[in-house]
Order: sequence, then C-alpha cells, then structure tokens
Amino acid sequence: MKMKESRERRSRDDVVQQLREVFRQFGYEGATLSRISDVTGLGRASLYHHFPNGKDEMIQAVLEKTEETFDREILGRLRADLPPQERIRNVLDHFWTHYRGGSTTCFLALLALTSNEGELSAGVQRVFRKWVSGFADVIREAGVPSDIADVRAEDAVLRIQGALILASAINDPSPFQRVMLALNDSLLANEAGMRRQPTKRPTGTASRRTARV
Repeated sequence: MKMKESRERRSRDDVVQQLREVFRQFGYEGATLSRISDVTGLGRASLYHHFPNGKDEMIQAVLEKTEETFDREILGRLRADLPPQERIRNVLDHFWTHYRGGSTTCFLALLALTSNEGELSAGVQRVFRKWVSGFADVIREAGVPSDIADVRAEDAVLRIQGALILASAINDPSPFQRVMLALNDSLLANEAGMRRQPTKRPTGTASRRTARV
C-alpha cells in the first residue's frame, strides 16, 4: 500500500511510459484497469485524475508520446545535415538497435491492426506516412528519380514491418536481419547497385523478444 501511495503524485509523462508497456504486453482489450493499476501502482482514482476519459485517453496519450519519439529519433536522423548515405545508415542502425536485431515487434504496427477509425487510426496513419515520406526525401536527395524514390521508400517500410511480423511469428530474427542488411546496401543504390549482395551489418545485437515502438 505504501508503495502505491508513494506513486500517486508521479507526473502524467511518467505514467504514459508505463502505460505503453501495459498496452504492448496485453493489447488494448487486454489492458484492463486492474492490470494497469497493478503495473503503474496507481489506484483508479489517480488514473482517472490523469486520464478522465479512461482507456481511450490513455492509449491516445501513448500514441502521442510515440509520435513525439518518432519525430525526434527517426525524422531527426533523416533530416540531419549529413550526406544521404549516412542519414539512411544512421536510421537503419537505430532500427536495428531499437528492434533488438529483429527480436521485438513494432507497437505502432500492433496498434494499426486494432484501430480502424477515429483519432487513434489517424495518428497511426500519420506516423507511417511520415516514415515513408522521410525515406523518400532522402532517396531523392541521393539522385534517385522521384517516382522510384516514392516506391522504394514505401517498399522499405513494408519490408521492415513484414520482416518484424515474420520474425515474431517464427521466433527467429533472421528475416529482419536479412532485410536490414539488404536495405543498407540497396535503398540509395542505382539499379546495378541494387543487385549487390549485402555487406554491412548495422550496429546492435538481438536479445529477448518484447514489443517496441
């Protein structure tokens, strides 16, 4: 009881961080108020103090925090004042580390499967569009024609997300690792360069599977 009471005055941001883990583990439907209370250490009164509209407001807050992190960690790298090749490499390295070499799943992808309408769905779509657009902008800067850059960027996000799903389904990170190696070599390459075999492994190592943003 004392531990729960000592947590009552934590900031809303602190609670959102913990809520993300609850929704990752149990999904929206499985994240009951009892489970949320157990994980956060907050009673229902405190939860409703932070989130008067209940679980809907909680998951929206998690999405907003996720988008904020995406803008900083992904778009920030893609828009850095560096050569296109280095920017792409930095983003792929970040994904390798963030998804633990393919040993985690994507929280946004999980959310996309369960949010079909409303603000939540719009927010998920917005983040994925930023991802595709960010890739396409860098690819175009590398001299790839605009129409090819758009398709290549969309295909890159598709391959990353598909590889994460397959890696999770078969409990084997190698599909994700293979895709990341191929993208590292081919995303900015000309048509001849795209036929090369992958040669560089992004930084990071695989570990225990959990869900990630």
